[in-house]
Amino acid sequence: MRSLPDEIAWAIESVALPPMPQILLRLLQAVENDFVSVKDLAALVGQDVALAARVVAAANSAAWGRGRSVTTVEECLVVLGTRVVRSMATCLAVQGMFDRDTRRNDHDFSGFWRHSLLCAELSRAIAAECGYGRPDEAYLAGLLHDAGQIILLSSLRAKYGELIAQAQDESALCEMETASLGVHHGEVGAWMVDQWKLDSSLADSILFHHATVNQIATADQLCQIVWTSHLCVTGGAEYGDVVAEYMPKLAAISERLALLHGDAVKRTVLIAEAVGIPVPADDDEDATRTLPKVSFPPLEPVAESASGIDDVVAGMALSQSLQKDLLSLESEQELLAAVRESARILFGLTHTAFLFFDEGQNILTGAGAEEQPAALRLARLTMEPAASLAAESLRTRVPMSSFDAARPPTSLADLQFARAMGTEGVLCIPLVAAEQQIGVMVSGISRTLHGKLVRRQAWLGNFGRLAATGLKAWQAIRSFEQKTAQESSERLRRHARRIAHEAGNPLGIIKSYLKILDDRLAQDDALHGEITVLREEIERVSSIVRRMSETPSEDGEQGVDVVGLARDMLALYSPPLFINRGIAISVDIPEKRLFSSCNRDGLKQILLNLCKNASEAMEKGGRIGLSLREHVFLNGVPHLELTLKDTGPGLTREALDRLRGESMDTAGDGARGIGLSVVGALVKKMGLKITCRSYAGEGTTITLLLPQVME
Repeated sequence: MRSLPDEIAWAIESVALPPMPQILLRLLQAVENDFVSVKDLAALVGQDVALAARVVAAANSAAWGRGRSVTTVEECLVVLGTRVVRSMATCLAVQGMFDRDTRRNDHDFSGFWRHSLLCAELSRAIAAECGYGRPDEAYLAGLLHDAGQIILLSSLRAKYGELIAQAQDESALCEMETASLGVHHGEVGAWMVDQWKLDSSLADSILFHHATVNQIATADQLCQIVWTSHLCVTGGAEYGDVVAEYMPKLAAISERLALLHGDAVKRTVLIAEAVGIPVPADDDEDATRTLPKVSFPPLEPVAESASGIDDVVAGMALSQSLQKDLLSLESEQELLAAVRESARILFGLTHTAFLFFDEGQNILTGAGAEEQPAALRLARLTMEPAASLAAESLRTRVPMSSFDAARPPTSLADLQFARAMGTEGVLCIPLVAAEQQIGVMVSGISRTLHGKLVRRQAWLGNFGRLAATGLKAWQAIRSFEQKTAQESSERLRRHARRIAHEAGNPLGIIKSYLKILDDRLAQDDALHGEITVLREEIERVSSIVRRMSETPSEDGEQGVDVVGLARDMLALYSPPLFINRGIAISVDIPEKRLFSSCNRDGLKQILLNLCKNASEAMEKGGRIGLSLREHVFLNGVPHLELTLKDTGPGLTREALDRLRGESMDTAGDGARGIGLSVVGALVKKMGLKITCRSYAGEGTTITLLLPQVME
């Protein structure tokens, strides 16, 4: 992982990239619409460097526990869910409104924004044209390629602003950055992406976008795509010959580069006009500007009373907007993740963990809060005043940090927490709601960040109360659900035993009667076989009835084993549906068992119908693939991702409507239409998430998200 000079690293610690106000306003309006699609939100977030960076960072953080990196804005939004995105947008709005330092900076980012968006649009177009497999990743790389400029401007302020004001263009700025700071904005942007622990190629494309043509000729395809896009955007589109000569991976697009560039310019202008960002005329000197216009007017002294009023107003705004967002989340895990992201945006707290108060044992414990360092997850702190900063903070109900002048002596627990988070010290924010002690939020901080937070004590305390209110609500919900489940389970068990007893008697009489009838028949009577079948079916029904009165086994409570179900179905149906028809089948399923809480019979019916539909759509030589992945998060909840991909002719618009459960009309499609309608109805009834990508003549990919039961 890349490192930065200490001075730069300390300066940019916890800096928040400012989003374009026009884009943030549209995002705030969009997330209030319950019917907005993830695709629409992704298109909006993908128009702004700061919003895209924030969303990608959150989705790839440890709090979401994913097993793989996500490198497109749309995938990141699926991971986070619209509710978490709404709370992030709210926090960005509150932070921007009440940060006095930001409010007095009169910067114009419109040129920078147009340049970044144009580079993103062109990068995606080049990627699609030359066959790069992840064009949306190329878009993200193009969008973020100059993000280092905003990071440095937000952290170093006037010092970096002077460099931008003096630079004639980006190349000159790079030289000035290296001479003055020991690092250029490409390195800072790459460092930012490295913090997200993504594949290094995305960070490399940002790092090398100012490389020489001889250097970039040896780089990978994504680096060359972003480099070429940046070169066209800053110097015109006459560089097709350079691409053809030095980059054989992109040679196919060298003659079309000017056309791709022109189309990207048109799309960028349309987006700018739609969101209300001015587009200068071609002869305006700002038309070719790619750097922010900076201005630092003199700061007028702020009276202490005015500062206090600002904090009160900020707290009120935070309470009214954020409380609604936190209380609307659908799981405790999702709530904790949203609190972490809110703390990151509002206060720059990049390392946050939770300790919960156990009233029975009078201790603080990290049990129940996953995805945090072991030192905090396994912690058990007594509530004695000298035990830890966390205990003292909760006892006094006041935020405390390792750098406060008036604080208890530093304990070994405090030192361990700071070391576990890789920081100089810790900040403890008490979580108290309506006089009930919920716990403590522990964040790693530096002395520099502590200095920034000193005047935000009122914010910190209010934020802790908001988080505690949400956690208290979820604790009450969990307690109520457990009590209700126990009562319902006992009622159902008593009812099942009564039914089993009442049904057992007539079934026993029928079995006896069939035995008598069988004994009276002649030995060669053909009815013997039919009576045997009847007796076997009645015995099966009797077995089902008996099991109704039994206590479910532990395996039953785990839900359906999706791996076992898929393998059983493949063994039974692969020959008639695929192998005998000359259709190749590939399977990518884990060896271990994976469980889902969905209905077994319903899932079996869905899979069978989808496989039959794919089989009937393909001819000899077709291909179908079945894959299963675990730990795919949707709104903070773990799911299994079951995917079927075929090379058939694709689905019609009407078929897609039936698959989504929006239509039951099967005219013209016969049995295939009925099968998709059944799938759509079952998916809706079972509350599953289904997505479908289908292209005429290219095939169909259908993905099911099944709630995962963790062992």
